[in-house]
Amino acid sequence: MTEAGGESEYAISDAAVEAFERDGAIVIRNVLPADRVVRMRTAIDEVLQHGDAPHQERAAPGQGRFYNGFFNWLRNDEFRDTILNSAFGAIAARFMRASRVNFFYDQLMVKEAETSEPTPWHQDMAYFPVRGGKVLSIWTPFDVIVSHSGPVIYVRGSHRWGEKDVRPETFNERAKRLPVPGEPSDQFEFMSWDMQPGDCLIHDGYVVHAAPANSSRGRRRALATRWVDQDVRFDPRPNTFWYALAEQGAAVPDPGVVAGEPLQSSTFPQVWPRVPPGNG
Repeated sequence: MTEAGGESEYAISDAAVEAFERDGAIVIRNVLPADRVVRMRTAIDEVLQHGDAPHQERAAPGQGRFYNGFFNWLRNDEFRDTILNSAFGAIAARFMRASRVNFFYDQLMVKEAETSEPTPWHQDMAYFPVRGGKVLSIWTPFDVIVSHSGPVIYVRGSHRWGEKDVRPETFNERAKRLPVPGEPSDQFEFMSWDMQPGDCLIHDGYVVHAAPANSSRGRRRALATRWVDQDVRFDPRPNTFWYALAEQGAAVPDPGVVAGEPLQSSTFPQVWPRVPPGNG
């Protein structure tokens, strides 16, 4: 729950941090207050109708709508305020045991009702232009999440599978052993949770995860925010999402850093510890 200090504070137990480090993902409840959820729903619908952020339409024609959009925090004040002035930064610091946390980027994922497009098994780090340190995602829904609305499903402990080789061709070989997202397996242990708007999933950049189709009659609006610790360095290698979008003609932001530097710029603002006004 939010503490007396305001929306930017949230109590995380040692047991929760240890469970996250063991399993690779965890759910925490009631992070965003109800009024913030309402404002973000309005902002999301504005983006879907009129936004100009780089995005992809992932569903095939006639199969619903799966919107996948990036960098809305640079264009929409409500996104920006939610990301920079909520408890997200402090939560990321706690779970990464970080001395400094910088915001990486935002990704809006909307699966409309009865959208049959799943999200395949993957590791986020394969698509991030970074190396070293710790990278963490906070996935926040703005609709109720149940088993048939496309919940995120994690392979428990998969962030500890050994070498950190996340090349897509290598991971695809591993993924052949995984069932269709949402189906059971006697080889893997899966984790997923029913969620209320304003709850959050926290997951490690290396944990394997997926999401099935949204077969419900309700929407599934969710925002994934990415966070990095003080040891992460910029690594603009080919085929990461940043450069794939640029090659498609999308207006991606200037990183403001060069290869090998920490993610510390106006594109990657420091969020924790909070920088006093006029010093950031």
